[in-house]
Parts: sequence; C-alpha cells; structure tokens
Amino acid sequence: PEVGRPPGASCALCGLVCGQRGALEAHLRGCPGPPGGLRLLLGGPRVGHVAGPLPHPPPQSGGERPFGCSACGKSFGRKEHIDRHMRTHTDERTFACAVCGKSFRQKVHLARHVRIHTGERPFACAVCGKSFSRKEHIGRHMRTHTGERPFCCPTCGKAFAQKAHLENHVRIHTGERPFACAACGKAFRQKEHIHRHMRTHTGERPFHCAACGKSFRQKSHVERHLRTHARSPQQSRSKPSPT
Repeated sequence: PEVGRPPGASCALCGLVCGQRGALEAHLRGCPGPPGGLRLLLGGPRVGHVAGPLPHPPPQSGGERPFGCSACGKSFGRKEHIDRHMRTHTDERTFACAVCGKSFRQKVHLARHVRIHTGERPFACAVCGKSFSRKEHIGRHMRTHTGERPFCCPTCGKAFAQKAHLENHVRIHTGERPFACAACGKAFRQKEHIHRHMRTHTGERPFHCAACGKSFRQKSHVERHLRTHARSPQQSRSKPSPT
C-alpha cells in the first residue's frame, strides 16, 4: 500500500476515505471524474478503472452499507436512507406544509407538524386515555404511571423521568446559566425562566383571570389571584369599621 495513505478505501480524485469498498463505490457515482473515468483505490493500490458511472450494486446482506455519503463518508444500507441523509448537508426541504408553508427535510417530520393544524392526537395512553400528537410524548407520559425515572444525576444520584429535567438539575451542580437576557444580561439555568424574565422588559401579561379579566405575567400569579374569587362572601367581606 502507498506510504502515508490511511487504511480503508479512498477516492483517488478527492481523497475521501471510506471504511468499506461498497461505500467508496457509492461515493464514486457522485464524484465528478476526469475524462477517462474514475480510479478505485483500496488501501492504496489501483484495483480497477471505470469508464463511466458505476452500476448500482445488488442488494446487500449481512449488515453491509453500500451507499456512502460523499460529504461526510457516513454509509447506509438503503438508497432512500442516504437520499434522506444528504438533505442534512444541502438543507434541502422538499416537504412543505399546505396550511402554513413551513418546509421539512423528511416526510415524517411534515406529518408530525401537520397535526398542529389538524389537532390529531393518534397516540393514546392505555392507562388513562390521554392522547398525544407525537410518539415520544406518550413514552414520556407513561412514566407518570410507571414511576420510572431513567435519567440519573451523576453527581448526587437524583433521578428524573425526563432528560430535560435532568439537564436543568445538573446546572445546579455546575453553576451553568446558558440562557442570557439580551436586554440586561441576566442569565438563567432554564429556558422557561428567561421567557418569564423577559416579560419584565416587554410588559407582556399573557395570563388572564377568567372571572374578572385581570392579567398577570406569571401563571402562578393568576392561580393565586383566582383564590380570591373562590373565597366565601363572608371571607371576602371587608373588616367592619370601628364604632
């Protein structure tokens, strides 16, 4: 083998190294070649010369991945998988929502998005009947019934049902505050905390009392306010003036 050449299959034109010859062959189908064709190098020595596009390889078995990405070298077992993967490099978004026009790289992502418009919730909990628009949401919900807490803090051992909750907790140990306010620079551990803080700058009060219409910046504030309406008339009555 040629001295200094990395092991595996490499393209003589662009130098891309693939772990398998099948992946290299897939790469060469998209690699522009000079007049006269493309040369294949396997571990260095020339093993063949192709005067045009390589034919598609026959179906593979045994876990082979004959379709190689020319951009990053990642290989796939099926052509539709590499076609889908290539959109991550080109940012091509061929699947557009007919309602709002938002576009997606994958058809499954569009189907999931469309449920926002239709309100469809096809994933129902077998225990309580609550339904969800996304499969991963019902998986997370099921832990409320099973009590499963698979995400453990490596520092203190505290366990959580959701990965996001663990990530928020870990920042207590690290002191990390990745969410900074663009207006005043104050930083927060959790994203929802900065959203709540931003209302002090914007004056937004999105939580409204259904009884009197009074508005609040935080949900906990409107919940506390609602208790004033729930009191009995005797409790709500002002103290009698002194005689």
